[in-house]
Amino acid sequence: MEEECRELAEKCFAYIDGELSGDELEAVLARMEKYECCRRCIDTLRETRDSLGHLKKDDIPESMKERLKARLREKCQIRE
Repeated sequence: MEEECRELAEKCFAYIDGELSGDELEAVLARMEKYECCRRCIDTLRETRDSLGHLKKDDIPESMKERLKARLREKCQIRE
């Protein structure tokens, strides 16, 4: 499941932004239906993006980016 979670994580923002279709969209929806952790991951990423969406990439200090990435990996149970 860990490899599948990593693959889902790579598609999360495309899903949230409505950029997936066909087989990719169906695969993400199936994982979200099957695994609560995948739903939680998508929800967490959506909330984070919505909360920080007004910031420009350069407005976020590198240390904060790393902390956010670490927290999202932890919350979504994704290992590097």
